Amino acid sequence: MADVEPIAEANMRIGLFGGSFNPAHSGHLHISKTALERLKLDRVWWLLSPQNPLKQAKDYAPYGDRAQSARKVIDTPKIELSFFEQEQNITYSMDTIRQLLERHAGVKFVWLMGADAFAGLDLWKDWRMIVETIPIAVFNRPDFAKAALGSKAAQLYAEFKLDEEDAALLPGKTAPAWCFINQPLDYATSTQIRAQK
Repeated sequence: MADVEPIAEANMRIGLFGGSFNPAHSGHLHISKTALERLKLDRVWWLLSPQNPLKQAKDYAPYGDRAQSARKVIDTPKIELSFFEQEQNITYSMDTIRQLLERHAGVKFVWLMGADAFAGLDLWKDWRMIVETIPIAVFNRPDFAKAALGSKAAQLYAEFKLDEEDAALLPGKTAPAWCFINQPLDYATSTQIRAQK
């Protein structure tokens, strides 16, 4: 797998999955493959974050090690690793989204996130702008469904929630639009994996 920035063509349906991948694991892969299937995506891009501003830098493995863990986990050409945030020196997701939308006009991007992240979305910088700029697919994670569906974001944007059976329509929607997707749960977490080392 070459370290080449993924290519996007007009009308492609691409899921953007940002994360620390510290390390990447089966849960990340599971969400990505579920997104490919349920949202009828052409690709999923793993946007490897240099540093999550809500987490401590000391808890991070080096960027190259995290990239290597992602390469080992990815097992399909439909999931591509992106170094866009590092190359553009981006810290915040809204800046990533804005730049990718500007660079790839005509691409149908969807933001992918686990229920654990969505539950705390209101802590993110410009979080309302994110919801109002790009459709969001939220994937159930163990013990987080209730927190996600009761979150500030879910409540404020309740009228824009798609039924799960309409998930494949999400990439063509104008934001705000979001969908909560249940799938067989994968219990792997990066925290657990780090603790076992």
